[in-house]
Amino acid sequence: MAANGRLRDGQPTVSDPPVVDYMCAMMLAFGIASALFRRAQTGRGGEVDVSLLMAALTIQTNAMVRVESVDGPHHAALAAALAGLRARGAPYVEQAAVNPQIRTPAMVRVYYRSFATRDASLAVACGSPALRRAFIRALGLTDEALDRPLVDVDAQARHYDALGARVEALVASRTTAEWKTVLDAHGVPAAGVKLPFELLDDEQALVNGMLYDLPHPLLGTLRVASTPVRMDGAGFQPSPATPPFGSEVADLLGGLGFPREAVEQLVKDGVTRTTYPAR
Repeated sequence: MAANGRLRDGQPTVSDPPVVDYMCAMMLAFGIASALFRRAQTGRGGEVDVSLLMAALTIQTNAMVRVESVDGPHHAALAAALAGLRARGAPYVEQAAVNPQIRTPAMVRVYYRSFATRDASLAVACGSPALRRAFIRALGLTDEALDRPLVDVDAQARHYDALGARVEALVASRTTAEWKTVLDAHGVPAAGVKLPFELLDDEQALVNGMLYDLPHPLLGTLRVASTPVRMDGAGFQPSPATPPFGSEVADLLGGLGFPREAVEQLVKDGVTRTTYPAR
């Protein structure tokens, strides 16, 4: 099991929602569709194989890259340090600190993160130098390292720790909506951070059909995520609710040739049910 970077009481936590499960299902669906397409083109069948571990590795993205000539010696030194920590029984939080950062100090402290605003939170995603210049200009600040990059890692950390503190204080002086207006005018990709339940009423998600009001025979209306893939015409459509437990028993048995009286007797004898058992 690979740690997801979140700690609770000094230990790695299990992610919620189970993203790896969903990723594995998507990989399987893509593999089946690809195999069916190949069969339609060539007439040759095939076997599709996926695993939860491979799904987990896939979504690690940049963390699963090693440039041997550059990272190899560094990773070896980190592995030795980690072995030493484990040998002396160091807490997991100390072990986790050994893991190399895949994002630069500039990204972590300033350009690719969330900030506390006066009323909520704001996320910015400035991956390119042009977007970073636009962001820092929108704030009325400067970042000398954008034009004269700092080669020394420690110097980078000191520089962006200081700049990050200035940006945090400035962003905290206005509301999320106020900053959104300013950053939009400068072409900076930024958005207010919403809690998951807020997204169920999000205007953009609703207008784009990303949410679906599902009629349920017992619970009434359920608002859920719609189909993640779109297709022209009839395409993919949200599925209806699953029929209530046991409601199709009579039809199924009748289709197999059982007369109505026989089905009723099977239910009476407890062989099968037409309703969910009361608790």
